[in-house]
Amino acid sequence: MKLLITFLLALISCQNSSNLIPITEQTVTKIVQIARLEYVDAIIYELIFHPQIAQLTFLKLSESSLEGDILTLESQTLKQIQPGVESIQGTTFAYSPDGSLLGIGDANGKITIYSTVSFQVFKIFQASPDIVTSLAFSPDNAYLGATFGSPTIENSGDNTFILLSVSSGESMLSYLLDETILGIYGRAVTFSEDSNAVFLATLNLTTSGGEIIGWRIEDEREIFRQSGCGMYNHQLILESTRGELYCVANQAINRVSVSADTDQKTLIFGAIKVELESIRVIAMHPSEPILAVGYFKKILRPDGGPSSTNEGSIRFYNIETGDELAVLDVPESAITALAFSPDGTLLASGGADGTVRLWGIPAGE
Repeated sequence: MKLLITFLLALISCQNSSNLIPITEQTVTKIVQIARLEYVDAIIYELIFHPQIAQLTFLKLSESSLEGDILTLESQTLKQIQPGVESIQGTTFAYSPDGSLLGIGDANGKITIYSTVSFQVFKIFQASPDIVTSLAFSPDNAYLGATFGSPTIENSGDNTFILLSVSSGESMLSYLLDETILGIYGRAVTFSEDSNAVFLATLNLTTSGGEIIGWRIEDEREIFRQSGCGMYNHQLILESTRGELYCVANQAINRVSVSADTDQKTLIFGAIKVELESIRVIAMHPSEPILAVGYFKKILRPDGGPSSTNEGSIRFYNIETGDELAVLDVPESAITALAFSPDGTLLASGGADGTVRLWGIPAGE
């Protein structure tokens, strides 16, 4: 009965989404904050809307921990939804495209897949001894990609990336870095729209740079390799219409073409223009050519003491022209997580101040 009530509340919320205007190139300047929820002494890290129903799931971390609480909110009221278990903790998570499965990784290399209908455990994989840094399901729900890393500059010789069969648990593809290379691990993974290819972003802790590597799954053949991501590349977004991968570099958004008929050149997009500012996170609109980018800015203290980093902003860019469309200032917090809702009416942001914010355009604006 509890699960049924939760599902009905989500359906009601979906029906109420008509009181919001879709976010488009023409309306993006009208976005305002419509709701917020604050958690004390926390950082909001990773934030995803459920693909089918009006729920928002995120990872709440404390400053000193590797694992945090995976929490779910109703996506317009921000009322917390209890998933049927007391507490779920992890380092990263991902929904399957149809929303039926939720994968959660932890700090000991374990991946647990839950059914989102019953919240019973569907599968458990002990994939690595290292931290699970990112997860992604393939569009056809057949595969789960996982990346792994260590918080120290070392290399234990374990897999940086594993591709698993969701149904059987079999390892379909793995990537082991050269053991002589220190401080490199997996940071992000994504799939092609047809589920035939998988892409991995790596991070080199000593240089703050990395590579994007792609494989064709059927024959495990490497089809792509290109530099392009930086220290905060815990995201790798494929814009399938144009065949372009987006990730955060050190001073810009890098857009890398994976199309076979291009020279696979890395293009700089939305570069840093303000002193002491950094890019932390990006989100792609589900239907419009809009990229949301989250920033934080260091504020120097007059006495020369440690800088505070509590000022942020969200900027919107047209991915076809590179033009900046709008800016949302968030003086209270660096932006650490971003996500658009599947219907394009909401943008959710997470902050270093432990606050989840909802942004949208109320009808009549």
